[in-house]
Amino acid sequence: MFEKTRLKLIVMYSSLIVCILLIMLLLFYFLLSSTIAKSEEKQLNLTSQRILNEWKSKMPSNGTDEKTVNATYINYNFMPLNQFFVLTSDNGDVMFHSLRDETLLAFFKSTFKEQQIASNSPQYTTFTLQGGRAFKLFSIESPNNTVLYMGMEVTENVTLLSQMKWLLTLFAVLLLIVSIGVGYWFSKRAMIPIQRAYQRQQDFVSDASHELRTPLSIMQASIEIIEEEQNHLSPFHQKVLADMKEELTRTTQMLTGLLTLARSDSGRLEIMQEYFDLRELVASSVEKFKLLSAKIEIPISYTSSTDELLYYGDKERIKQLLYILIDNAIKYNKSTGEIKVSLLKNEKNAVLQIFDTGIGIPQEKIPYIFERFYRVNSGRSRAQGGVGLGLSIAGWIVKAHGGQIKVNSVLGEGTIVQIMLPI
Repeated sequence: MFEKTRLKLIVMYSSLIVCILLIMLLLFYFLLSSTIAKSEEKQLNLTSQRILNEWKSKMPSNGTDEKTVNATYINYNFMPLNQFFVLTSDNGDVMFHSLRDETLLAFFKSTFKEQQIASNSPQYTTFTLQGGRAFKLFSIESPNNTVLYMGMEVTENVTLLSQMKWLLTLFAVLLLIVSIGVGYWFSKRAMIPIQRAYQRQQDFVSDASHELRTPLSIMQASIEIIEEEQNHLSPFHQKVLADMKEELTRTTQMLTGLLTLARSDSGRLEIMQEYFDLRELVASSVEKFKLLSAKIEIPISYTSSTDELLYYGDKERIKQLLYILIDNAIKYNKSTGEIKVSLLKNEKNAVLQIFDTGIGIPQEKIPYIFERFYRVNSGRSRAQGGVGLGLSIAGWIVKAHGGQIKVNSVLGEGTIVQIMLPI
């Protein structure tokens, strides 16, 4: 009963922890990549300013005819080994560069024309060559209608960020596993007082139900003694006696149901398993209800696809299950309705199906019909003598046998209850 609640708590605690840790990891990665990028851009900006100053000092004062010659005298010895520059004319011809790798120079020549020239704020672009080498590049207008391209090899930084990404991903997976464990631990501690309170409640219900059965049995016996002399009672007293007997029967049924559910919740109710013929048990149960259904003119039929179906389970509990379902099919049927009970067998399950042409159940209420004391129509259920525990007990019996119970219903047309018991 508490597994779903515990699972929800685990999901809630784990999700909260994971979200916090993921935010921290993403923030760390963002800050790291941002810091590295700003450091690269700062180095490129400082170097580009020195190159521009050097170019301005070499630039001829009498036009542009001599600029190519003067450009050869640009001093770039101060540049770090992982940086380079390329100076081009307004038509894209390379005037001067610091590249020593001709293959790299050819690649960058093919990419220069695609770069956006920015006069104020340069646009940084990262390129990756075959072999994994990565470069950061930007272009900026320089004096005398020339364009300065600054570049920097950032392979180590790109590799670092890539490795960090995988490391953080692995760390996130480990944190997820740890958070699930922590969530399980928190949920287990949070469920302890709830389980204790629920257990005390179940013990009280079980003890109270057990203690009340004795006085109820005495009252039942007393009513039966009075019934022997009911011919001497007035019609009014006879009616009062009949009402008392009816309410006593209903109360006894409710206490019996409560005691059954309380014992099942506490694990004190055992399933007494044995081999028996399920087909014969269903047939005998249907026969016992035929007399009752005949009185209210609701025919009940039974069909089976097998001559014998040997089943290993609690015979008395399966009989109780059949009584609950067939009794409901009779109680909530129409005056001109019918009931069909069938038993089938497939490779894995014995399939019991009970069909009635009764009042039906609204679709939105079907998920709740197995809850204790739940009634689709409270007034009609009370008038029929129901206490709201039958389907709860039926659901427990099916679950205790490892089976499934499904309900399909159309309001005003009828209901089909299908039970699958593993064989």
